Amino acid sequence: MKTKIFLLFFLANCIIAKNTIAQTNNIDPQMIKLGWTFVSPLIMSKVNDPLTKEIIIKTIPKIIDQNTKAAVLEVTNAIYSVKNIKVLNKEFLLLLEKNINTGISAINKKDYATAVNELVKVAAFTELYIKSGSLGTESATPVSTASVSAEQTKIITTKEINGIIHIGEKNNYLFFMTEGAFSQKQKNNAEEDNFDVSLNNEQTFSISVSQSTSEQLKNVNIELIQENNEISEKIKTSISESIANTVGSGQLLTSEVANCPNFKALKYTYLYNDKITNESSMAYVYVAFQNSTMFIISFYTSAKNIDITSKSFNKFMKTFFIIGVDNISNTQNKKPIPSLPCETNKMGVLTIVNKSTNPYLIYKDGNYLMTIKGKEVRENIMVNLGITNFRADQSTGYAMYPTVNKRPVEFKSPCQKLTINIGFED
Repeated sequence: MKTKIFLLFFLANCIIAKNTIAQTNNIDPQMIKLGWTFVSPLIMSKVNDPLTKEIIIKTIPKIIDQNTKAAVLEVTNAIYSVKNIKVLNKEFLLLLEKNINTGISAINKKDYATAVNELVKVAAFTELYIKSGSLGTESATPVSTASVSAEQTKIITTKEINGIIHIGEKNNYLFFMTEGAFSQKQKNNAEEDNFDVSLNNEQTFSISVSQSTSEQLKNVNIELIQENNEISEKIKTSISESIANTVGSGQLLTSEVANCPNFKALKYTYLYNDKITNESSMAYVYVAFQNSTMFIISFYTSAKNIDITSKSFNKFMKTFFIIGVDNISNTQNKKPIPSLPCETNKMGVLTIVNKSTNPYLIYKDGNYLMTIKGKEVRENIMVNLGITNFRADQSTGYAMYPTVNKRPVEFKSPCQKLTINIGFED
């Protein structure tokens, strides 16, 4: 199910005479950096080695900036910081530069996994050079790296990353799955992307993202449309007709302005009868403008439980971003990276690590919060600033009485990260 691409151009014609132009697909470091902010917790949770962790944290930003020299310097600084060895071996430096450039090529394709795995490989090579005793010498004598296999240094796969984050082909929109996963459907139109999204609560969405770029859209915004009743009504009518033609007839429930993480949009909510399944279904349609591009973001899902559907949808939209540089005017002024949810909501970010093989019940200020499985690591738990009391009660696997861990935490600033360990006798 998706909104047909003709709708996008129809809406453009409501506002201007169509004058669509090509938009360049140059990589936007701003968008890649935002994506890294989201995926890095997952990646770093798989890294235990201090050297590997230091190399990734320090070097990925330089790789995103396409700066080979700075990335090489960050790796050597990380090695000195962790191993107290100044890198002088010329052969190692050549090998390092090669791996960095492979990582840069991967980032150009929005491939975080390969870029990270190249740095894991660098850490493995470093250990070999340290064992040979030649890392801190100017000798150009090569050290055999044949013992380092690709499988050994693959801590994350492209499939894992691509199932939770998507950056648009034109590098101007991004969404991230805080829970669940998505799959992209086969592309039938260059201006439209379609996805199937499945959340952990078994809620599913079909998503369509359409866009059009034009010189005449440069000064169009939500306020302009709101001030023109004729255009507003045309947009409502055209979206209604498109939904009826493509997925099923129904009625408009609400029309409002939605404030998303870094953009405003006209939001239309529809209740309709699905043509294929004959089920009652929901459609959320967003119309947004950014620089000289108009976006139509459409979501379709079952309406079996409207309240749960609405909550799931609103949670998903907190990680949907539209960003871009105005390619038409060739401006070099970048928009600031939008605030993360923890910054917007002024909350800390907690990680809970269960050291036990047994499950534990987690309570927050006396209220049940979640169950954590044995050996599970639960990340990105949002916690209010100040002191919060957590308690972990062993659920099963005890002989006489369960182990109980009390863990007070204090967050002093938004996005501060803390970790608590549970699953053992205090």
